[in-house]
Amino acid sequence: MGVFDSSLIHGVNYGILTIYTPQGTADFRFDGQANLMSLSVMGSFALLDGTEGYEHLRGQGQFFGNAGPVFAVHYTPCGKHTGDECEPGTCFVRGGELSFHKNRVRWPLTNYGDEPITLDRVRIVWPEDNGALTEVRLGKRIYTGQLSGGHWDSDGEVWLGHDSDLRINQYQTKDLSFTFADDAGAAPSDYTVVVDFEEGCATAAVAFPAATPE
Repeated sequence: MGVFDSSLIHGVNYGILTIYTPQGTADFRFDGQANLMSLSVMGSFALLDGTEGYEHLRGQGQFFGNAGPVFAVHYTPCGKHTGDECEPGTCFVRGGELSFHKNRVRWPLTNYGDEPITLDRVRIVWPEDNGALTEVRLGKRIYTGQLSGGHWDSDGEVWLGHDSDLRINQYQTKDLSFTFADDAGAAPSDYTVVVDFEEGCATAAVAFPAATPE
């Protein structure tokens, strides 16, 4: 599944892929980018879980190819269980499940790469019954305002706080949270969140039916 931004001619794709082989089954998490102009896709894979031959295998890799009904995927597992080191500087972030409490929505973001990553841009669609978006936090407060209309793109905004407040260190999890004027609806399918990092990776929270960022 994914989110496509027609104004920028690119998309963010993410999801879970299960493969079945004679050596067992494996569940992969993938995050990546799609570009309409170059008809290309690229991103990162992480092996989440597996059976039999995949049971203790962990690691991550890259995929790339041509966008379309069928495209090539090139996956190279890495990590201590494979004997192959992961390439340094790999930018790979994974978002967890949305959680809801009163007028706040939280989304945990985990950096699985080898280097710290820095928040760059946030796009969010929310149910208008939530009222205005009044605050954004990444652990600490990074934005305040009165944003109405049910959607927001932070492109061009100046974040509050210090540079370190936008950073997620290696294997660290930080909650990206959104505070609204009224109680937040608790249906994940009413929200779409896309986050880009300065290092080049992105992740999305999207559930069918997905809202469309404007």
